[in-house]
Amino acid sequence: MTAEQIEEAARRDPDARPLLPGDLQRMRRTPPVKIIRRALALTQQQFAARYHIPLGTLRDWNRAARSLTSRHAPISR
Repeated sequence: MTAEQIEEAARRDPDARPLLPGDLQRMRRTPPVKIIRRALALTQQQFAARYHIPLGTLRDWNRAARSLTSRHAPISR
């Protein structure tokens, strides 16, 4: 499919419409899973079991969040 065909198909699908600029302005960022887990006072194992997430996946999410944070952190001189 061409980019135009993909765009048209997405616009016709009521469950997969492209986001408009106004949609993006209304959206809020989801806190990192570690913050959510701590707010619920759950260990990694408890959180993974409660939400049926493989423990390794949960740990990968935490690692990815850390690497993103460190990659975008300002450089102090």
